[in-house]
Parts: sequence; C-alpha cells; structure tokens
Amino acid sequence: MDYDKILALIKRIRVRDGKLFTISEVNFHLLTMDGPSEKDDAFYSCSTQIKGFFDIYLNILQEKEEISRCLFHEIVEVLWVVSGEDTKDAHLIALEEEERYFGKRKVNLDNVISK
Repeated sequence: MDYDKILALIKRIRVRDGKLFTISEVNFHLLTMDGPSEKDDAFYSCSTQIKGFFDIYLNILQEKEEISRCLFHEIVEVLWVVSGEDTKDAHLIALEEEERYFGKRKVNLDNVISK
C-alpha cells in the first residue's frame, strides 16, 4: 500500500462536507461533523447516499493535525478492508501505520477515570 500517496492526498485535499475523492480505485465521500460522534472523531461506513462509495465521517472541530491523522486512519482502514482484510485486522493495521506516520495518539483526558 502506498502510504505516501495517501499522505500527499490528505495534504492537498480541501476538507469540506460532501467532498468526493478516489484513491487506489476506491471512492470516498467525506461527511463532516461538528464534534465527535458517539463512536469517535472519525469513522467510515458503506455510503448510504452514493453507490460504490465509502462515507468517511470526520469531526472538523479539532486541530488540523488531528483531522489529517483521522482521515489517514480511515482511508488506510478502508483500503485494507477492500483488499480482503477483516475489519478488526484492518483497524489494527491502520492504527500501526497511523502511529508510524503521526506518532502516538494523545490521551483524551475526558475519558480517563480518576481513582
């Protein structure tokens, strides 16, 4: 998988609701959120609006670097799923590659329980 190609796309893409893009012959539809969902700051699903596309839901109320990290992760995960990996393995691969390119994730202090 060409991770540098994915990073180049992320650097030049204008993040906006409804943005359509293709990478490695996989079609994506970007949907923005004004804050995290119940699931996460980003997640993907098969598009309910456009046949043959994957929707990527992305929280745009975070730092630009975190938006890029989330977008990278979701694209990588989808590409691995499309190539035949199961979703759990694809997620773990995406986490590993995300950390390789962006470093460890910041701890979300809101989710830490004090003892």
